[in-house]
Amino acid sequence: MTIDKYSNHVAQRLRHQGVKPETIVGVYMERSIELIIGLLGILKAGGAYLPLDPSYPTERLRYLLEDSNASFLIVSQDFIVQLPRFSGNILCFEEDPYGRTTNDCPNSTCEVTPGNLAYVIYTSGSTGQPKGVQISHEAVMNFLMSMNQQPTISADDRLLSVTTFSFDIAVLELFLPLINGAQLILASREITTDGMRLLELMDAAQVTVMQATPASWHMLQQAGWTGSAELKVLCGGETLPKKLAHELCLRNKQVWNLYGPTETTVWALLHEVQTQENPIPIGRPIANTKIYILDTQLQPVPIGWPGELLIEGHGLARGYLNKPDLTADRFIPNPFSTNVGSRLYKTGDSARYHFDKTVECLGRRDHQVKIRGYRIELQEIEIQLSAHPLVKQVYVLAHTDEGENGAMSLSPKTHLVAYVVSQANEPFNINELREFLLQKIPEYMVPTAFVLLTSLPLLSNGKVNHRALPSLEEARPDLESSYVPPETATEQHLVEIWEETMEIKPVGIHDNFFNLGGHSLIATSILARLRVTYHLNLPLRIIFESPTITELAEHIDVLLWATGGSKDTEDSSSTDKRVVFEI
Repeated sequence: MTIDKYSNHVAQRLRHQGVKPETIVGVYMERSIELIIGLLGILKAGGAYLPLDPSYPTERLRYLLEDSNASFLIVSQDFIVQLPRFSGNILCFEEDPYGRTTNDCPNSTCEVTPGNLAYVIYTSGSTGQPKGVQISHEAVMNFLMSMNQQPTISADDRLLSVTTFSFDIAVLELFLPLINGAQLILASREITTDGMRLLELMDAAQVTVMQATPASWHMLQQAGWTGSAELKVLCGGETLPKKLAHELCLRNKQVWNLYGPTETTVWALLHEVQTQENPIPIGRPIANTKIYILDTQLQPVPIGWPGELLIEGHGLARGYLNKPDLTADRFIPNPFSTNVGSRLYKTGDSARYHFDKTVECLGRRDHQVKIRGYRIELQEIEIQLSAHPLVKQVYVLAHTDEGENGAMSLSPKTHLVAYVVSQANEPFNINELREFLLQKIPEYMVPTAFVLLTSLPLLSNGKVNHRALPSLEEARPDLESSYVPPETATEQHLVEIWEETMEIKPVGIHDNFFNLGGHSLIATSILARLRVTYHLNLPLRIIFESPTITELAEHIDVLLWATGGSKDTEDSSSTDKRVVFEI
């Protein structure tokens, strides 16, 4: 039976259970064909889907379900035991395949209108809890139809989907191929976080379109990816560095820089990047979208002058779920339109026009940051961490590399740092703070470093003095293990790689990679350097299985002894010695 017919059965079952327009249905599944069937079934029933990432902590999932007032939850059988407390109807995909039979189940009509909800997606919130963004069918269809025109994909294309469906850019990956007959290839979570396995899949599937954040494209480069003359690169979610843009342009068919907040339905502006272009614009608006760059008095600024970017159009969200005050603050009446109900969304981004009327984004006007494509409100981390009984004060800051022309370089080397003052200056373990946060917020929001202070340095106005905060190099993270220096040549070399890649000194041989703030993109970078040095193509899981210097060094020494290999110089370009090990 086809996906279309399976999803009809899903829709039929959901309608019988009471799903109708404006009904929110949670989806707690991994990326799979079943996920596609479930999403289509919800939409066909007239409901709106709520993506629930299986990697989120239980406490956060419980909040999303309660805040959204979701009435139904579709779940994979594998995740039944992980379910948070839920009082609504639970439909297990494998256990109860929605009455699927060999009988045909035709499409049926429902009373959904363009203004009804298509999905609710939660983003980080400055109040300490995430906020739900309400996206209508009209907004989704406007976005998909515009993307179908530019940058466009055809029925001959093969699109590789690598984005978790709790990230709104997955809307393009999951639905755009389905409306024009292109081939959709779903990469598992394990593959998307392993640069070498992702590269293998791209080559095997002969991918022609792929959308990813700059951090993911950088990860692929670290894994040895050299591009494809047939590949259309879609890049968004964070600032596109000039150097990366140039390399992507040289190696691929097309490169598109995409920009858009969740509140404007995925992407609102786009630009086809040209070689050596500097700076990289975010381009012009998509169809049925208009932009304004305004000063603090909501007056247009001249070309070349910075102002806040505001967006009008069919892609605007209905607002924030259950948050009318916040909605009124960010979605304001359009003073430049005579159309009843016309609104502007205040992005909080600073931007300016170029003389060709393309737009350049200059960064945030507040404390929101993006790391690995994820939008993070630093206040949410501070509020959650302040709930720890031993924490008196906390201030979270994003430490980033300085890019070209002073632009923020949001690369895998970006760090969230928490500066913490304890109650009565009582000492506590950093790993305890990290584990406390992991029970409340996703992994990507947990600071990679914690610095303990006796007090926060303040300015005369009471605000934190950023310049007086100690840098990461001034203190080693307070880890459970005591610092132990390297003893062997392999350990010494691994310590050098970890310190350079993670920008933390000193690193001891018993320090845990993940306790130091490591994640999959950093691990891929480390493995790429090991591949060049030792000619060993190590799988990503070796970092999970051997997360300390001493354990990883032991693995490498055993493999080198078994194959008669040895350490080579970092600039070696030889690949004929490389050995692939499945450990």
